[in-house]
Amino acid sequence: MTDAIRENVNRLCALKSRVEDLGKQIGELEAFFLKQAEKDLRDTKIKTVTYTGDHGNVVSATMAATVKMEHPTLLKKAFGKEYAELVTEKTTYSIKDAAKRMLAGLFLKNYTKETIEGVLRQVGLDNDTLQVLLKKVKGINFKKDTENLMRIAKLDRKEAQYYAYFAYEAAVWESFMRIMKGKGGCTQQEIAETLSLVDGAIIVEETPKITVEPSEG
Repeated sequence: MTDAIRENVNRLCALKSRVEDLGKQIGELEAFFLKQAEKDLRDTKIKTVTYTGDHGNVVSATMAATVKMEHPTLLKKAFGKEYAELVTEKTTYSIKDAAKRMLAGLFLKNYTKETIEGVLRQVGLDNDTLQVLLKKVKGINFKKDTENLMRIAKLDRKEAQYYAYFAYEAAVWESFMRIMKGKGGCTQQEIAETLSLVDGAIIVEETPKITVEPSEG
């Protein structure tokens, strides 16, 4: 590891700690002004209040109304044909986190037609150790699975990462096959057709995500 990498890790972690501390302070100050504004605007028609500090510093608080639809049929009944002038109807779809992992794995071909147990048996452990590992390695959290493989199976980091990766791929396939069995279609043709439909139904873009972990000291 180069000095530049080490230095930049330290700088980024230090800045992250400062950002988290500043975020906490900002949250506390904003809460103070929100509480003060609620008090100052209570029983008035005014919706905005401004507080001034030194050197032209200004903090403003505004009471904003958030409208949520609870019973659309009642609103439609109330306004009849003019309902469309008030409301835009949209159908939204939200994919659950577990499904995102599965669908991303299928789309990117990051799956292996194996079970997690089948993958872990390849480590060559005794049955008791294998059973402990099966309770810990789920193919969901790569970092945690790696740590458990190192701690329980006594693998080095490179080996642990290898099996953690294939546990993830196996988890993708297990989830997929569980759904296929649930809908009653597990022939090779049905599996191939479903995978083809998934490829056409979604787009998956891989982007790097940085995780910063400042030291406690």
